[in-house]
Parts: sequence; C-alpha cells; structure tokens
Amino acid sequence: MKITRLSVLLLPLLPGIIYAWTIAAADNSALAQTQPGATQPYEKMLYELGAFPVSRLTKPYWTNGNPGKVYSKGRRVDVDGWLPPDEAAYYLTDTEKAQYAIPAKPLHYEQYVAMLEINKYKQTHDPQLFLVMRFALQSLEYQHVAVKKTDILRVYEAQVGLERFAVPLLDGQLSSSDAIRLIRTYGDVQFFYVFPKPDANDNVYIAFLNEQSLAEKWPIACRKKCYELLFALDDRTYRERYRTFLLSNVKTAKDWGDRMFLYDALIQLKDQESLKTVCDGLVHDPITECRERILCYAKEHGEVTSIIDAILVIANGEDAPHHPVGA
Repeated sequence: MKITRLSVLLLPLLPGIIYAWTIAAADNSALAQTQPGATQPYEKMLYELGAFPVSRLTKPYWTNGNPGKVYSKGRRVDVDGWLPPDEAAYYLTDTEKAQYAIPAKPLHYEQYVAMLEINKYKQTHDPQLFLVMRFALQSLEYQHVAVKKTDILRVYEAQVGLERFAVPLLDGQLSSSDAIRLIRTYGDVQFFYVFPKPDANDNVYIAFLNEQSLAEKWPIACRKKCYELLFALDDRTYRERYRTFLLSNVKTAKDWGDRMFLYDALIQLKDQESLKTVCDGLVHDPITECRERILCYAKEHGEVTSIIDAILVIANGEDAPHHPVGA
C-alpha cells in the first residue's frame, strides 16, 4: 500500500473511526430490533420518522368499512397503510409507544433533508420513497424545525406531487422577488398564504400585490390576503378599497369559510357600515358556524356591544333560519 501524507495524518484517527463505526452498527441493529418487519431502507426511514403500519396495530380502530385503513370522523387517517408521524401515537398502546419510541423525537435537519431524494424518486417513482418524503416534510412542519429555503424550493420546483407539503414550510422564508416569481411561474394559490410583508420602498412588490388583489381569477381568500398586506402597510391609502372588497364579497361569497373570515376582517375595521353588515350576517347568514364565529370574533376584538342589537334579535327568536354545515 502506498503511504501518503494523508495516510500518515489519518493513522492517529483510526481507533476513533473504528469505534464510531462499531457504535453506529450497534445503534442500527438495536433500531432494527424495535421495528417490526422493517426489511427495506424506506421502511426504516418511516419508522425513524415515527410513522407506523396499520397492519401492526393491536388496538381497535374505526375502518369505516375499509379493512386495513384507519378513519376518524369520516376522514381517512393513514396514507397507503401507514399512520403519519403526528397521528401514530393515538393508535398504539402505552407499551407499544415505549417500545417503538412514538411519538418520535425530531431528527436533525440534515437527516430530514437526506430523506428528500427527489432525483432518485424521478428515476424510480417508488411509492414508499414518496411516502418518506411526504412524512419528512410534514414532520418538519409540525416539529417546527427551521428549514433552508433552497432545500424546500428544490422539492417544490421538482413538481413531483409534494408541492402542498412544501409550501407551508416557506412561510417567513420568501423574499418579495421570490413571491412574484413563484406566482408568475406556477400560479399556485398556496403561495398567497406565505407572501412576505411588503416594505414601503418595494414599489415592484406593492404593484404586484395591487395587481393580484384585483385579479378575479384568484379565490376570494387569496385576494383578501393581498389586501391585508397592503392595508397593514398603509391604512389610509388602502382602507376604503379593502372595505369595499370585504363588503361586496361577504354578500355574495358562496363558501361559508370565505364569509367567516370576511366577517372577521369587517369587525376589525370597526366602522359603522362594516359592523352593520356583520350584524346582518349574525341575523341572516344561513350557516350556523358562520354566526357562531361572528360572536367569537366580536368577543375577541372587543366589539360585542357593537352587535348587541343583532344579539337581541336572536334572543327574541326573530332571526332567519340557519343550519350547521354537517346538516
């Protein structure tokens, strides 16, 4: 063997390297023993993330008539036969949670990123690798792990189906130029909810937000987000435009979720016309949940006395009929 300067430098480090390899091998062996049936590398990754296979559950669970699947209140919980890391603990016994270390502790950021094997997935389209990447992104979000914008954009811009799990991680990460580029390129409405706040001197971004607020091709909630950002920047300039948008849409929005958040924004404006519209909604909105949220928002923003007349109408049983969403 040829002796080089590098070889000489490495000789003193060999005992430590050998020891580290021994410990790593022992750790992997111990991990494998706690993972029931983990024979494939992606299965081991799923266990490391804290996911768990439905086929190994011992506690009773609701299948909604679909054996091997888990449902909760009509919503399917498992993904391709695996419980997501943030759900698995609810379906295990205390003994199993201790045995499999679930819920899992957060991994190091680099470990999550190493699981995002985008190029390999493009070659193989392995559904289990896709599941690993999906759960890794979701874990980054619910474990509140700080991310690097470039890593998440790499996943998003690969366009392999993970976009909806990547975008929430970009909240607080995007620059104004990022926001403009991503909307222009992909037209993905998710980006509206992670738009950065405009700087008073960023005329290009302010013009962009104005443009998008007027673009009727976008859903009401997206346009509202643009107005919110502009209004927060300059109350005097944008108040009237923002209020006109809210008043016109709260009367016509078919989606009760849209109306709910429009009512909230109107309460926060606190002017007479806005509060009058809110009172009308409290008495006439056909959805129970909308009326309940109006009451909650009014209490939250200290405006209960402003809607007292509508509350008296309801107390006297003179409000219009309404029904809950699930009815």
